[in-house]
Amino acid sequence: MVDTIIKNCRIVNYDYTFNGSIMIVDGKVSGLAGDGLDLPDAGRIIDAKGRHVIPGVIDPHVHLAQTEDVLRSETRSAAYGGITTMLPIWSSPSFKESFEQDRNLIEQNSVIDVGLSLNITAEAGERQVGEIGDYARNFGITSIKFQPVYRGKEAGIFGFTGPDAGLVFQGFRNISSVTAEGYPGLAMIHAENAEIIAKFWDEVLRQGKSGLVAWTDARPGFAEEEAMRSAIFLASVAKTSLYIVHMTGCDGGSGVDYLAREKAEGTCVAVETCPHYLTLTKDDPDLGNRGKVNPPLRDKDAIQKLWWGIREGVVDTIGSDHAPNPLKAKQGGDIWSALPGFAGMETLLPILLSEGVNKERITLQKLVEVCSYNTAKVFGLYPRKGAIIPGADADLAIIDLKKRAKVKGESLHSCAGWTPYEGRELTGWPVLTMVRGNVVIEDGEVIAKRPIGKYIPRQRRQP
Repeated sequence: MVDTIIKNCRIVNYDYTFNGSIMIVDGKVSGLAGDGLDLPDAGRIIDAKGRHVIPGVIDPHVHLAQTEDVLRSETRSAAYGGITTMLPIWSSPSFKESFEQDRNLIEQNSVIDVGLSLNITAEAGERQVGEIGDYARNFGITSIKFQPVYRGKEAGIFGFTGPDAGLVFQGFRNISSVTAEGYPGLAMIHAENAEIIAKFWDEVLRQGKSGLVAWTDARPGFAEEEAMRSAIFLASVAKTSLYIVHMTGCDGGSGVDYLAREKAEGTCVAVETCPHYLTLTKDDPDLGNRGKVNPPLRDKDAIQKLWWGIREGVVDTIGSDHAPNPLKAKQGGDIWSALPGFAGMETLLPILLSEGVNKERITLQKLVEVCSYNTAKVFGLYPRKGAIIPGADADLAIIDLKKRAKVKGESLHSCAGWTPYEGRELTGWPVLTMVRGNVVIEDGEVIAKRPIGKYIPRQRRQP
């Protein structure tokens, strides 16, 4: 007797696809069976009706207000989009003081599983960096984000000042020490050069420019590429694993070419991009202030190069960079006063299915690789997460590659209430989301009536 069987499905992992059934016991995949094989009795049988079942999406890059109502709304929004685990960038002067409260906040409000990454700030950075080893050993927090771009002109825009290069390097070294102990230590870097941006920002303002193109002009692609080069060098000196968040492709895709060369030479760097950099450009006449994001949107050449980078393994993961800012934070002023960022978790998977798989830019197996498997490997969640294999958590999404629907902000479930994809028709949507064997969303309805999400610590690797 098993708890649940999903039958008549096409099971998709990053390295193979086959027709069969998935058996689930105590929230974990207990076995896989090919078509035609006898199945055991089950408490519930779900008929996938020939549709694909993929490992639940893991979103490695999320920004949230750390409140009960936001945790409730945004994790439900994520589940509607086939996301079963997220790794928000958390604000805490010290997890030694806040961790128990943070974990309770998550587990009392979330319907998906949650791991944590820490945001390093100038204000609390010396203490945070000094405690990196404690965070790994005591709380399973091993991914640390550095945002040095938020200094000078942009200091305080999100309520903090970014760390300087000295603090970044100190953090890199301490992460390296954690990795040497067997933990999956990871340095996450927002790669933009603050000083170059400050000069270009002033220049663009003097020229009287405004609008989305002006925002991109003020944050040129070479400022992003220079910061990537610097971070890669510092990480090599510190001997730490580096993760570049929200890589845009830079000017005409030059950043992808640079990273391809680095990887070909054996550089240890993992690269993330986001759905908006794969689909939206600075020249979109309908976006305006709503398209403001850091780093900025680029051009069609960068988009093409990013899709190539996914196919060729230059881009390892997809993150939403979800930031559910209300529309009023975008409107009522010029591009310079609008708040950067927008919600993106619920549309991440549909965008990749519609613009990637159904337009034959990538295969469904490649989607699983960059949205689940690689993310689990990079962040130390595998084999518990990221694959449909015996012993893994039964985090699953049934997807309908033929389902068509127009994106409407009012129909999405984020507290933001709007989307940069308003009115875009997408083909390919999740129709069921399961977290550790619990059906959370089914046919557009919330099935989980209570928070079932768990905090997921990263574990020390076994020798």
